[in-house]
Amino acid sequence: MTSLLLALPSTAIAASACLPHDKMLDLLASRYNEYPSSVGLEHGGRLIEVFTAEDGSTWTLAMTTPDGATCVIAAGVEWMEALATKETY
Repeated sequence: MTSLLLALPSTAIAASACLPHDKMLDLLASRYNEYPSSVGLEHGGRLIEVFTAEDGSTWTLAMTTPDGATCVIAAGVEWMEALATKETY
């Protein structure tokens, strides 16, 4: 499955790609130079992670289930950090 993922653009990966967490980390790092930039734990025990390239050129949103399967939820380009404060709104 990894060879198939490597041949697809990041938006195609978002369709249904799931791998063990360590393999997803390796894939995103080697293929897109993406590393975790934000993490959060969802109420159901799932880990939500945003992976971004250092220059923001690509990003991937992934969810890891308690059994260790990591699935891509969405992927795209031109990631920007929002530094919003209460006063911004």
